[in-house]
Amino acid sequence: MSSALYTLGRWCHQHRRHVLATWLLALTLIASLAVAIGTGTKEEYRVPNSESQEALDYIKGTFPEISGTSAQIIVIAPNGHTITDRAIRTDIENSIKRIENIDSVKVVTNPYDKNVSGSLSADNRAALINIQFTGDFFSITDTTRDTLTNEANTLTHNGTRAVAGGAIYNNAVPTMSWTEGIGLILSALVLLIFFRAVRATAAPIVSALLGAGVSLALLFLATSITVLTDTTPMLALMIGMAVGIDYSLFLLARHRENLLAGIDPAESAARATATAGSAVLFAGFTVITALAGLSVVGLPFLTTMGIGSAIAVAIAVAAALTITPALMSLLGRNILAHRQRTNPPRHATAGPRWAHIWIRTVTRFPLLTIIILTSALIFASIPARNLELALPDAGTTNPGTNARLTYDLTAEHFGPGANGPLLVVADIVKSERPRELMDDLKKEVASIPGIHHVSLATPNRNADTGVVIAIPTTAPSDPATTQLVHEIRNRATTWEKRYDTTLSVTGATAAQIDISEMLGKALIPFALVVMGLCLLLLLIVFRSILVPLTATLGFLLSVLTAFGAVAAVYSWGWFAEPLSVSRLGPVISFMPIILMGVLFGLAMDYQMFIVSRMHEHYSHNGDPDSAVENGFAAAAPVVTAAAVIMVGIFAAFVPHGSATIKPIALGLAVGVFVDAFIVRMAIVPAALKLFGHGAWWLPGKLATNLPAIDVEGSGVMRQIAAQKTSNRHPQRIVHATNLTVRGGRGTVFSDLNLTLNDGQLAVLAGPEGSGKTTAILTLAGRIYPSAGDLVVNGHVMPEHSGTIQHLASLAEIHGVNPLENDLSVKQNIAETLSTRTLMPWARRRDIDAVMTSLNHLITYALDTAELPIEPTAGNSRLVHRDTLVRDLPRLSRMLLGIVLATIGRPPFILIDDIDTLRTIPERRGAWAAIGLLLSERDTPLAILTACQDSMNIDELTTLTGLPETDITQINLADIYNPADAPQTTEETVTQQPATTASKAHN
Repeated sequence: MSSALYTLGRWCHQHRRHVLATWLLALTLIASLAVAIGTGTKEEYRVPNSESQEALDYIKGTFPEISGTSAQIIVIAPNGHTITDRAIRTDIENSIKRIENIDSVKVVTNPYDKNVSGSLSADNRAALINIQFTGDFFSITDTTRDTLTNEANTLTHNGTRAVAGGAIYNNAVPTMSWTEGIGLILSALVLLIFFRAVRATAAPIVSALLGAGVSLALLFLATSITVLTDTTPMLALMIGMAVGIDYSLFLLARHRENLLAGIDPAESAARATATAGSAVLFAGFTVITALAGLSVVGLPFLTTMGIGSAIAVAIAVAAALTITPALMSLLGRNILAHRQRTNPPRHATAGPRWAHIWIRTVTRFPLLTIIILTSALIFASIPARNLELALPDAGTTNPGTNARLTYDLTAEHFGPGANGPLLVVADIVKSERPRELMDDLKKEVASIPGIHHVSLATPNRNADTGVVIAIPTTAPSDPATTQLVHEIRNRATTWEKRYDTTLSVTGATAAQIDISEMLGKALIPFALVVMGLCLLLLLIVFRSILVPLTATLGFLLSVLTAFGAVAAVYSWGWFAEPLSVSRLGPVISFMPIILMGVLFGLAMDYQMFIVSRMHEHYSHNGDPDSAVENGFAAAAPVVTAAAVIMVGIFAAFVPHGSATIKPIALGLAVGVFVDAFIVRMAIVPAALKLFGHGAWWLPGKLATNLPAIDVEGSGVMRQIAAQKTSNRHPQRIVHATNLTVRGGRGTVFSDLNLTLNDGQLAVLAGPEGSGKTTAILTLAGRIYPSAGDLVVNGHVMPEHSGTIQHLASLAEIHGVNPLENDLSVKQNIAETLSTRTLMPWARRRDIDAVMTSLNHLITYALDTAELPIEPTAGNSRLVHRDTLVRDLPRLSRMLLGIVLATIGRPPFILIDDIDTLRTIPERRGAWAAIGLLLSERDTPLAILTACQDSMNIDELTTLTGLPETDITQINLADIYNPADAPQTTEETVTQQPATTASKAHN
């Protein structure tokens, strides 16, 4: 991964204009399409497979009069008058006639109709006109809304007040206010302090703005094919901007370190993208995974919210990895402060003085630090016990809007329950007296405590479905309304038996209650999944038991503290006025699950960047105390800047954000602050200091079975170092250092060291079953080493395993790449040629060339070994192309495998046990053939082979004809553990895990 990022960073740096033009073009095209065909957001919350949703879907076909979207006009008489005054009544009834002629209007209820109950307030000061439309929200045009608003304005005269509101006015296009701009200004100030260069300050903001712009345009374009709540784009914008700036900052900070060390700008950009970019990619993956995980709850609106935010994070990652290197190219060395540009190159310092003071303070008495800070966070989370959750209604919209005015006036004059009617739907197809049945159901519903009145109880025109519309005494978000819905559903079981019908409780209020309860049930499982994922990821990354435990417990403390802060504001009223919280009470019901998902990813960011530096220092010097201090000091500046930016952006959405986004932004701002500055920069370092070496302990068997992940780009740095070494030693083909392979029960072999130059031969000696084949496959890149370093022709394992597998060619190994016994020599050659050339066939001249090489090698081997030459199948050639492989003599078959390995002229050929040949002359012939290959080479070539008995160098020199200096022998008995040798089969080779291992991780 880091190698690909290295290439990407260099390419983007070299093609900056193409990169920036592509992003600008994408933004322009997507935004244009969004404006042209996007339909806008809508507050629609569906609950698949719930009683309320199934009933709503049912009445769409059976009761179209009440299934469409709706609107209301509330009319209030002036002081000293009643709503029944003749003049006011005449105006209202004339307005109703005009409204009935508006397109898409299905039914308009006359509040003065004797059959309509509850549309006139008890004090006769207000009347409620209910308008039902034929279609859903999306079928209502702006013209219809404007016409209805004008009708309300017509009724507003001579002291009479009228306001139009309802569901059709809930279409809210999120807008940016000046407070969000403050978030960007704060980010710019932090970046300016960090970089001390104006141009460098602009780079992360430009990258984040481009990424966020594309994300926002893409989401509004998506409204043409799916429903998005207004929370979705705002949440995506908030998260996308925050992580976009942070991710770009991480890359630029590493780029600055490289420049200060005197590295060329293009190389520096490539390295920064490979190293910091690897961490950014991993961090982005964790955030995306957590957000996409919201889809498991099974709520469509939450799925789109999670996927939308995940897309924003993915685009932010892409922007950071492409736009940032392009901006590095534009900035050149101007990313550095003037003093830094003029001073000579230097290596990175040990971190700022304040970071050392901070870490020494919090780790001086680590146990005391942990106890005090943990207790404080637990205390701060106490208000979370009073956190109330509900879905938004018109009462949470911005004050002054039509929807909010109508909601407030309706609650004032008709009671809070008038804003959340409950629908009891009855299947009355079996009834012979549908009207009487509906009257009975009306009485049953009206008798329930908590029902203010029943406004309507009627069958439909086909008399197969009936609806009872009940008005509660409490508001839709009131817990008492939830209890009322459950009470109606409990009693409905008795009514169904009594009246031989099927009943369902539905309506917007019942649906919101079902959603909130579903979210409540999903919260604990989701929390367990998130914390489990946290444990697993950090266990793999840091290969430690304590690090993931402290990270997970710290994440839990951060989440609970964030919940406590939200509850303190919304339930207890603390700082409600300064934060512009217009209504206390329940917060959006999906706030906890959204906050947990987002905060999880961000917490992993800070854990990664701080603890990885500590882990790096510990791996180098083995001193846990200095690792904590120096690692923290190295990471603290960039993490501090990133956290301040993140907190600032989230906090900027609080004062004037929508009612749905405000509590989420507040929770994220508090959560990030606590997680970054208290948990990651105090509690976690104190815990690591307290446990010393034990903080980095991992059981041996677990270490063996865990894959290793390179999230700091150490692989590409090893590749760069290997390439430099290769340039200094162009004759070197293989260099293995402390190569180790572990099996399920322990170490197979360890500390295998080997250096092979062009023209040299290495011999692995060991008895049968001693691990020779395992070592060969490891050196050939087919088995991933558990520890140590392997470089083949300048390419390192495991980052370039595919390239090494191409460079290191295997002769025939039983169970790995056996020759096809039932095919001829020619067919085996053709198959190998087509595999190498990726062509479906092999040319005759290529086959002939391989046959010539094979016969030349066999002839030389037989002559040297003084073996008789016996024509095959009566032909004059030693091996005929049509001879089946199964019919070849043992030596000829081995040499065929070796010749096939030379196809494509690889620089490294590996041959299995020579001593499988039964006779001494055959073995002598094989050794001679190997020596001939090296002597006649016209391209760089090194060969590694194996034998069972250790041989002295003089004997090998005699057998191969090679000089003593070109032969190396390794006795596997010195490094081999026979009890743990894996069974070497084709399956064990092809199914090796594609993980990234490094010496530091093992």
